[in-house]
Amino acid sequence: MLLGSAIMLGAIYCASIATNWWLFVFLYSFVFPIGIGLVYWTPIICCWEWFPDKKGLMTGLIVGAFGLGAFFFGFITTAIVNPDNERLDKDAPKPHYYSEEVANRVPQMF
Repeated sequence: MLLGSAIMLGAIYCASIATNWWLFVFLYSFVFPIGIGLVYWTPIICCWEWFPDKKGLMTGLIVGAFGLGAFFFGFITTAIVNPDNERLDKDAPKPHYYSEEVANRVPQMF
C-alpha cells in the first residue's frame, strides 16, 4: 500500500508541475491508476483470505468504501476551499476563474 500511495502521490505531484500536455495526460491517466490499483488490491486480497466464503460481499464493501471516501471528501474540500459556493466566472482572467479569496485557499505547490 505504501508503494501504491507513493506512486499515486508522485503522479499527481508530477502532473501538477508538468508543462507538456501529453506528459500530464500520461501521468494522470496511466501512472496514477497504477498506484490506485496497487492500493485497491491489498485490502481486497486480505479480505478474500479472511472471508473466503464472502468474497463478493467483501469486495463490494471495499470498493464502495473507496467510492464513498471520494464522494464525501469532495464535499469536504469544497467546503474548505469554497465555503460560500461561489460560481465560476467565465469572464475572469486566467488562471483565476474564481474570486481572489477562493483562489488563495487553493494550496500552491510553489
